[in-house]
Amino acid sequence: MQGEHTIRLHHTGSRLHGTNDPADGESRLTLDLSVSGAIATGTWKERTAPTGYYRGAVYHGTIQLVVSPHARGMNGRWLGFGKNFIVNSGDWHLEWLEA
Repeated sequence: MQGEHTIRLHHTGSRLHGTNDPADGESRLTLDLSVSGAIATGTWKERTAPTGYYRGAVYHGTIQLVVSPHARGMNGRWLGFGKNFIVNSGDWHLEWLEA
């Protein structure tokens, strides 16, 4: 399953904290990352939409991203358990939209 979120990232020192601003009934996503050079490593957590397929379940896992040379995006992979308690992984792409 794939999703798209608009995430606001806040930078403090070598840490990035991100949250989305969901409309009513949408899922809530948070990211906590530590940046070292061009690598961002951390965790993600999603509280799914209360009325969707996952019915408000909470999922979490790890993520590692490579920061683009001009810091306009990050690409990497996530890892976490799914609805049937099987460990899943997939691509993750963050793209700079505005200041």
